[in-house]
Amino acid sequence: MESDNKTPEAMLKKQKRRCYYEVLEVARDAPLTDIKSQYRKLALKFHPDKNPDEDTKEKFVEIQEAWKVLSDVNERTWYDNHREAVLFNKHDMTTEEFELQTFGFNIKPYFTEACYKDFTDGAEGYFAVFRKLFELIK
Repeated sequence: MESDNKTPEAMLKKQKRRCYYEVLEVARDAPLTDIKSQYRKLALKFHPDKNPDEDTKEKFVEIQEAWKVLSDVNERTWYDNHREAVLFNKHDMTTEEFELQTFGFNIKPYFTEACYKDFTDGAEGYFAVFRKLFELIK
Protein backbone atom coordinates (compact mmCIF):
# COMPACT_ATOMS: atom_id res chain seq x y z
CA MET A 1 0.00 0.00 0.00
CA GLU A 2 1.28 3.43 -1.00
CA SER A 3 1.85 5.83 1.89
CA ASP A 4 -0.15 9.07 1.91
CA ASN A 5 2.91 11.28 1.44
CA LYS A 6 3.86 9.55 -1.82
CA THR A 7 0.61 10.11 -3.69
CA PRO A 8 0.76 12.67 -6.51
CA GLU A 9 -1.52 15.02 -4.57
CA ALA A 10 0.65 14.84 -1.43
CA MET A 11 3.82 15.38 -3.47
CA LEU A 12 2.25 18.42 -5.11
CA LYS A 13 1.22 19.97 -1.79
CA LYS A 14 4.70 19.40 -0.42
CA GLN A 15 6.26 21.22 -3.37
CA LYS A 16 3.69 24.05 -3.25
CA ARG A 17 3.47 23.78 -7.03
CA ARG A 18 -0.02 23.92 -8.50
CA CYS A 19 -1.36 23.06 -11.90
CA TYR A 20 -1.93 26.22 -13.94
CA TYR A 21 -5.50 25.10 -14.65
CA GLU A 22 -6.10 24.83 -10.90
CA VAL A 23 -4.56 28.25 -10.32
CA LEU A 24 -7.00 29.83 -12.79
CA GLU A 25 -9.84 27.53 -11.67
CA VAL A 26 -10.64 26.31 -15.19
CA ALA A 27 -10.95 22.90 -16.83
CA ARG A 28 -7.99 21.57 -18.78
CA ASP A 29 -10.01 21.70 -21.99
CA ALA A 30 -11.32 25.23 -21.35
CA PRO A 31 -11.32 27.57 -24.36
CA LEU A 32 -9.08 30.62 -24.30
CA THR A 33 -12.07 32.94 -23.79
CA ASP A 34 -12.95 31.16 -20.50
CA ILE A 35 -9.32 31.21 -19.38
CA LYS A 36 -9.03 34.94 -20.16
CA SER A 37 -12.24 35.74 -18.31
CA GLN A 38 -11.20 33.76 -15.23
CA TYR A 39 -7.69 35.28 -15.32
CA ARG A 40 -9.12 38.81 -15.28
CA LYS A 41 -11.47 37.97 -12.43
CA LEU A 42 -8.70 36.42 -10.29
CA ALA A 43 -6.10 39.06 -11.17
CA LEU A 44 -8.48 41.76 -10.01
CA LYS A 45 -9.37 39.84 -6.84
CA PHE A 46 -5.75 39.16 -5.85
CA HIS A 47 -4.07 42.32 -7.13
CA PRO A 48 -1.81 43.61 -4.33
CA ASP A 49 -3.21 47.14 -4.68
CA LYS A 50 -6.77 45.87 -4.20
CA ASN A 51 -6.17 43.19 -1.57
CA PRO A 52 -3.88 43.89 1.42
CA ASP A 53 -3.66 40.25 2.64
CA GLU A 54 -0.15 38.86 3.20
CA ASP A 55 -0.29 36.07 0.64
CA THR A 56 -1.91 38.20 -2.07
CA LYS A 57 1.33 38.98 -3.88
CA GLU A 58 2.26 35.27 -4.09
CA LYS A 59 -1.18 34.38 -5.45
CA PHE A 60 -1.06 37.25 -7.93
CA VAL A 61 2.34 36.15 -9.24
CA GLU A 62 1.08 32.57 -9.54
CA ILE A 63 -1.98 33.79 -11.48
CA GLN A 64 0.25 35.86 -13.81
CA GLU A 65 2.51 32.86 -14.45
CA ALA A 66 -0.47 30.60 -15.23
CA TRP A 67 -1.94 33.19 -17.61
CA LYS A 68 1.38 33.67 -19.39
CA VAL A 69 1.57 29.96 -20.18
CA LEU A 70 -2.09 29.15 -20.85
CA SER A 71 -2.74 32.22 -23.03
CA ASP A 72 -0.05 31.28 -25.56
CA VAL A 73 -1.04 28.38 -27.84
CA ASN A 74 2.50 27.00 -28.13
CA GLU A 75 3.27 27.37 -24.42
CA ARG A 76 -0.04 25.75 -23.48
CA THR A 77 0.54 22.80 -25.82
CA TRP A 78 4.02 22.26 -24.38
CA TYR A 79 2.66 22.54 -20.83
CA ASP A 80 -0.14 20.06 -21.57
CA ASN A 81 2.38 17.58 -23.01
CA HIS A 82 4.83 17.97 -20.09
CA ARG A 83 2.45 18.86 -17.26
CA GLU A 84 3.23 15.88 -15.09
CA ALA A 85 6.98 16.36 -15.40
CA VAL A 86 6.64 20.06 -14.56
CA LEU A 87 4.37 19.50 -11.58
CA PHE A 88 6.05 16.47 -10.06
CA ASN A 89 9.63 17.47 -10.91
CA LYS A 90 10.32 14.34 -12.93
CA HIS A 91 13.90 14.71 -14.04
CA ASP A 92 14.52 11.02 -14.52
CA MET A 93 15.12 11.45 -18.25
CA THR A 94 18.57 11.67 -19.70
CA THR A 95 19.34 14.62 -21.96
CA GLU A 96 19.07 12.37 -25.01
CA GLU A 97 15.66 11.04 -23.92
CA PHE A 98 14.44 14.60 -23.34
CA GLU A 99 15.64 15.72 -26.77
CA LEU A 100 14.04 12.73 -28.48
CA GLN A 101 10.76 13.39 -26.70
CA THR A 102 10.86 17.15 -27.35
CA PHE A 103 12.37 17.40 -30.82
CA GLY A 104 12.24 13.84 -32.18
CA PHE A 105 16.01 13.75 -32.67
CA ASN A 106 19.27 14.43 -30.82
CA ILE A 107 19.88 18.18 -31.02
CA LYS A 108 23.21 18.21 -29.14
CA PRO A 109 25.49 17.83 -32.22
CA TYR A 110 24.18 21.15 -33.53
CA PHE A 111 25.78 22.99 -30.61
CA THR A 112 29.37 22.36 -31.59
CA GLU A 113 31.55 24.03 -34.19
CA ALA A 114 32.09 20.63 -35.81
CA CYS A 115 28.55 20.63 -37.23
CA TYR A 116 29.44 23.14 -39.97
CA LYS A 117 32.45 23.65 -42.21
CA ASP A 118 32.46 27.43 -42.67
CA PHE A 119 30.21 30.50 -42.63
CA THR A 120 28.80 30.07 -46.11
CA ASP A 121 25.52 28.87 -47.54
CA GLY A 122 27.20 25.80 -49.06
CA ALA A 123 25.94 22.27 -48.27
CA GLU A 124 28.11 22.01 -45.14
CA GLY A 125 28.10 25.72 -44.31
CA TYR A 126 26.75 27.32 -41.16
CA PHE A 127 23.59 28.72 -42.75
CA ALA A 128 22.65 25.51 -44.56
CA VAL A 129 23.19 23.39 -41.45
CA PHE A 130 21.05 25.60 -39.23
CA ARG A 131 18.39 26.04 -41.95
CA LYS A 132 18.09 22.24 -41.95
CA LEU A 133 17.91 22.22 -38.13
CA PHE A 134 15.08 24.76 -38.05
CA GLU A 135 13.20 22.78 -40.71
CA LEU A 136 13.52 19.69 -38.52
CA ILE A 137 12.23 21.55 -35.45
CA LYS A 138 9.14 22.92 -37.22
